[in-house]
Amino acid sequence: MRLSTRQQECVRESVQALGLPARVVNALESRKDVLYIYQLLQLTPEELEAVPNFGKKTMDMIFKALARHGFDRMSH
Repeated sequence: MRLSTRQQECVRESVQALGLPARVVNALESRKDVLYIYQLLQLTPEELEAVPNFGKKTMDMIFKALARHGFDRMSH
């Protein structure tokens, strides 16, 4: 996958930079050891769904936050 300059910068940022609610960021950090956006992009939807209390609404929130930064569901 070829990344734009902005995407290359973005993947090195903390997942907090996505503007997700604290409960989502905390769950990603503590349950999946995901601290950076590049780590989040490596997770499959199934792996994300396995995080306790991550339902469709949370998944949509994550995908929309990634889309605002130039990534879509198919990018990872």
